[in-house]
Amino acid sequence: MEWFKHNGLMANPEKFQSMTLGTTDQDFSLVVNGTHIKKSDDIDLLGVNIDYKLRFNKHLSAVCSAVNMQLQGKSCYVDRQGKDYI
Repeated sequence: MEWFKHNGLMANPEKFQSMTLGTTDQDFSLVVNGTHIKKSDDIDLLGVNIDYKLRFNKHLSAVCSAVNMQLQGKSCYVDRQGKDYI
């Protein structure tokens, strides 16, 4: 919290996320200013979902689904001369 104060920022612990990288048998909990930080197997960081093994599978699946939905809405194509057909 000192870093936030030193840099003129306000922290919102309710938006904090925690994740253990790899596997462990140890259990732990994080508390910041009286707020328990939620643990998760994956987190969203700047719009990218990353799991505890540092894989992007969930994120890639979401991106592919969004692209597929956009492509399904397109019912026209362009021939070799550039002419549109609907």
